[in-house]
Amino acid sequence: MKSTKVTRTKRKQTILAYWLVPARPERDLFVELIRILVDELDAPRFEPHLSICGAPDTEAAGKVLDPITAAPIVLRVKSVSYSNLFTKTLFVRFARNAALDKLNVEVRCAAQAPEEVLRDPHVSLIYKRMPAGTKRELASTLRLPFREVVFDTIKVVRCLAPMDCAADVDSWRTVATKKLSG
Repeated sequence: MKSTKVTRTKRKQTILAYWLVPARPERDLFVELIRILVDELDAPRFEPHLSICGAPDTEAAGKVLDPITAAPIVLRVKSVSYSNLFTKTLFVRFARNAALDKLNVEVRCAAQAPEEVLRDPHVSLIYKRMPAGTKRELASTLRLPFREVVFDTIKVVRCLAPMDCAADVDSWRTVATKKLSG
């Protein structure tokens, strides 16, 4: 009897992603790094951001940011790293701090998102499947001219999850933005 292999793929759903966006001048450097990597490695272009959480899509997405009262968040750069995940191909890892943890709780409550600690805050530099050696080489040669990054904007972006290909990245749509001024 012939065996039939059944492959199950996760069904994609539309969610709202809550992001912190870096302030200038670091944002400009991240934009340029992403542009270079995208052009050289044929990957999807995206805005630099640090994901806080994902929540169910809702018509009230724009109002979720109204009660957020946080000041801009300053995070210390820990390293440039890479992983096997499409969404963390090559990325800048940041140290968590009390201000980020507080904002995480505030956003999750406002968005009615599942309670979860933000374990690995990072800004991705490219989304692309590539050999580990290439990622390792990129991570080891990339040097940032700063040790801290200020994040001064929060965005709500409608996207697909799980995200695992360029078309998913291309489908992102910003639905709300708020400058942090606390």
